[in-house]
Amino acid sequence: MFVDGLGDLLVFPCRQSDKAPLTQHSFYDARVDVDHSRWPLVGVPTGEAFDVVDVDPRNGGDCWYDFHFDALPKTRTHATRGGGIHLLFRPCGRKLPHKLAPGVEVQSIGRYVIWWPREGLPIEEAPIAEWPEWLLKLAIDGHSVKGWTKKKAPHDEAELGYEIKPTGSVKLRSHALLRALERAPQGTRHPLTHWSACRFGEMIGAGRVKRKVATDLLISACKINGLWWGHRGAVEQQSITALIEASMRGRHQASSLLLSTLLRRRHQLGRRDQFSIRLQAR
Repeated sequence: MFVDGLGDLLVFPCRQSDKAPLTQHSFYDARVDVDHSRWPLVGVPTGEAFDVVDVDPRNGGDCWYDFHFDALPKTRTHATRGGGIHLLFRPCGRKLPHKLAPGVEVQSIGRYVIWWPREGLPIEEAPIAEWPEWLLKLAIDGHSVKGWTKKKAPHDEAELGYEIKPTGSVKLRSHALLRALERAPQGTRHPLTHWSACRFGEMIGAGRVKRKVATDLLISACKINGLWWGHRGAVEQQSITALIEASMRGRHQASSLLLSTLLRRRHQLGRRDQFSIRLQAR
């Protein structure tokens, strides 16, 4: 499979359901220049053309990514089916420990990833970066796993520390959401902003809150918790707007946007350089 900037990649077929290889010898049967049009999914061995840092928000990886965001270099990034991202780095030439942190895995020599651009998922176009020295050291030593204690992003009201029962009071529900967002510590502010925007989007979709009111309340909470400064304010406003609109169409759609669209906007404006997203046709 030829990819601009990467050349011909070794590929092999994988199952749609669990992403397991459909070949007898797993990724060792990967080949170049094959017809993959009828394959359910396309797998690519890692450690040769690139290594991958796999961030999964379902297991708390979004908190790790948020905490380390400013130290990570811009590199080619793929959205994943689970709402996460694959950060591609030039191969370091060694087999790295698989676990970097909760919700963050490293795919290097002896592993593989699904090539999600082939499924039409978005790509952040950028040259593949070298491993940052600090990140490679964490991956080799496993310090991030031992020392990382950040709580994963909340995905339901109980994890926020509140039990928001369906009392019919939009005022009480909104107050609890905004109070949690205003007090969110570093490492959870972005996930909580995204989660709260989803919940407000659901209330807007049900006709309980006006969109402008919800947006203004969320912006006010972001200013209190420290997210709203400089160019970051524009990033958060775009994120809030996108999540509210997605949640009005359904909660499942909104959850898939957490890292596949909003974090790319943070790359774009946060780094103030040229950036593009495209969809690769299947």
